[in-house]
Amino acid sequence: MRLRILPITLICLFSWAAAYGQCDGKPPKTEEYSKQALQKTTYLSSYIQIICDNKSTIIKASNAVDLACKLFLDEDRIVQVSSSNNKAVREYKVRHYFEHLKLLGYTKVEIVWVEVGYVSQLRKGVDGNFYGVITIKQKFTGYKDDLPAYQDITEKHIEVVLKQVEVAQAGNSLRCWDVLLGDINVEETWQN
Repeated sequence: MRLRILPITLICLFSWAAAYGQCDGKPPKTEEYSKQALQKTTYLSSYIQIICDNKSTIIKASNAVDLACKLFLDEDRIVQVSSSNNKAVREYKVRHYFEHLKLLGYTKVEIVWVEVGYVSQLRKGVDGNFYGVITIKQKFTGYKDDLPAYQDITEKHIEVVLKQVEVAQAGNSLRCWDVLLGDINVEETWQN
């Protein structure tokens, strides 16, 4: 019994540390926030794959929508989308964007970040949060009946926000920095 408790405790500890990073009151260094932001974008792509997979149950897809929304500063954040077939950029609030994904009609999707570049240092906002921008190239493949039906590569700018949050640990309240996603803007989309 004791051997089972230790791995679960370690997993919880590592998950907590990964989610909140520094708890010493100082904002994380660029490398640390970049690593946390990249981890959040990885979670985001995993949730999108669940949302778009027609084998996902309604409950599983709805849970993925809720979890994906929690990656963002709030649900008023904007996600821009485009297509190589139509250069018009459309904007959706976060939850509406995820609900829209369910309607795309793909049997599954794959999202791969093919290039990740950090284009800005953190800047402190008037609200006390720190802001930065990550530029990524996203390779999107939508499948129908296990065959690629649509592919593109889109360069996106993802705003990342470092915000202090209260975390309870062993009866104590700690102020830790959490990385949240802000607006996601399309820079350019082209055929893969």
